[in-house]
Amino acid sequence: MALNPLLLPQAGNTIDSTWAFPRKFSDKLGWAEMDYLAYHMKEGKAVSGRGDPLNRKTHQGEFGYFLKHVVGANLYGVMPSSMEAFLVQTITQKHGYSDDWRALDVSHLETLVAQQRLHVTLMGEFVDHKAYLTPEGFIQPSLLYPSEKEALSGAIGYRKVVVTERFTLGKDIFAQTPFTFRYARVGKEAYTHLNGTPYKIGEIITDRPIEKEAILTQGAGITETLIDEKDVLYDGEYLPLLNYPLVYEKVNN
Repeated sequence: MALNPLLLPQAGNTIDSTWAFPRKFSDKLGWAEMDYLAYHMKEGKAVSGRGDPLNRKTHQGEFGYFLKHVVGANLYGVMPSSMEAFLVQTITQKHGYSDDWRALDVSHLETLVAQQRLHVTLMGEFVDHKAYLTPEGFIQPSLLYPSEKEALSGAIGYRKVVVTERFTLGKDIFAQTPFTFRYARVGKEAYTHLNGTPYKIGEIITDRPIEKEAILTQGAGITETLIDEKDVLYDGEYLPLLNYPLVYEKVNN
């Protein structure tokens, strides 16, 4: 199917709409560039100018629902440091939370799952407190927009990938290799290199076992994802549909 190039800038989405859901707001908003939150700059800082629209099925703010279910980007400790700083400052026992937010300590892999589960709990409290919204009811800019330094660093890294074409499995443009690229599985969850050589804990993952016999799926990965469909936060029937006309999440009084 041919795409009308005149429509692409207005839609503001990638072709892979599995990861970038198209959005059409009601009334005069309609289709637009990726200004989901009416983003603009004020005194050198990013400001959002729109609230969190309710999902038609869950009756919850869609961004809040996202934070609850995947803990933003921080379940894996890869969010910008400015976002981490915002959470550390906001999520504290003094502010009524069950614990203080702390950055993941990836030097102790044996406690990593417990740390991540604590983040899940705290992020749920954060959303329930509506702390992800500003007093005006807009989404906190710190949860979406990196600092200028972080944005430029990301742009430089991406440019290196494009110019040199040396992007090696997503691991060679970071100042430090993210721990998510390092092997940490043990016991029945373990897997090996393609040639059968066991991985060492902490080793950078370069390859995984693949299907070698089946015709249709030959070459596809066969390592289990460890996604738990029985987990309370698992939602296999999520529908990215908003109320029409739009209804926004309200701030707690």
